[in-house]
Amino acid sequence: MTEPVESPPALFVDLDGTLIKTDLNHEGLAKLARGRFFTAAKALAICVRKGVAPAKAYLATRVAPDVASLPYREDLIDYLRTHKKAGVRIVLATASDQRWASAVAAEVGLFDDVLASDGVTNLKSHRKLKAIKEYCERHGIPAFNYVGDWSSDICLWEASLTPHAISPSGRLRRKAAQALVEARIFGEKAHPVTEMIRAMRPTHWVANVLVFAPLLFGLSPGGFAPLAAACAAFFAFSFAGSGVHVCHGLMAIDEDRRGSRRRNRPFASGDLPIRYGPPLALGLAVVGVGIALTLLPATFLLPLLGLMLLLALYLTWLRSIPLVHLATGAALLAIRLLGGAVAIRMIV
Repeated sequence: MTEPVESPPALFVDLDGTLIKTDLNHEGLAKLARGRFFTAAKALAICVRKGVAPAKAYLATRVAPDVASLPYREDLIDYLRTHKKAGVRIVLATASDQRWASAVAAEVGLFDDVLASDGVTNLKSHRKLKAIKEYCERHGIPAFNYVGDWSSDICLWEASLTPHAISPSGRLRRKAAQALVEARIFGEKAHPVTEMIRAMRPTHWVANVLVFAPLLFGLSPGGFAPLAAACAAFFAFSFAGSGVHVCHGLMAIDEDRRGSRRRNRPFASGDLPIRYGPPLALGLAVVGVGIALTLLPATFLLPLLGLMLLLALYLTWLRSIPLVHLATGAALLAIRLLGGAVAIRMIV
């Protein structure tokens, strides 16, 4: 008599930060903030008043991710493809809303089922573990493996036959020491500091050397003070401008992913989590304005704020208009020259 063949362990895969390098909920808020700010604010208000799951459901009804251009982890997808051919049941198990999860699953084409948040339950950590165990019981699956990337996944790794982790940090390895002893590790995470510097677009700081022009042409009083003031103006323009570039990087994720080179930018590629963006942009703007307020004449705020506004308009709109983008570029250079003159008190 032939003995029944036991089902192989199912493979449950997280979505945000695991199957893709980014977080769909953060991307959804960033998309809404660009054109529908009050809708994004309402989603946050729902999160505070009703909970995370209803907020995710509301967000999912207002915006849809471009699933074809998401930054997927190709090494993980190749691994899933191999297991799919071997007959392993693969399930997408995520805290993202069911609508988004189903769209991603359809795009990848490797998942047998989807477990996701449903507007009532936020399928994360122990709630996800409970849902996975119930799923295994219904389908007669004796054990499972889980692929995750975050500290909330530790309880799932501990229950897994073989934990699978996405480039865990040293801190996460220490926190999940026992669970990750024999884990399968995928990929390497980019260092956030390096990616934050990239997001600041420091190559654009070169244009700010124009603030030194009045010094170079002998149009300033002598002494060290004018040079120090020009240096302060340089960094005020640089930090404030970088804040605008970071903000634009958050707003233009989809557009960047459609470009052959721009898709490698920090936010578009998923190398820098979107949650870093707002505090980074705000911090840079505060530093730039703070330098202006503490080290430079009060009138320097006019060219500084003018540069931030015009740069934002240029990045989001004006650069796509023929000839206008040339005029805007010239105006940005002129503002820098004016800022240098104001900084060294040539112009009061």
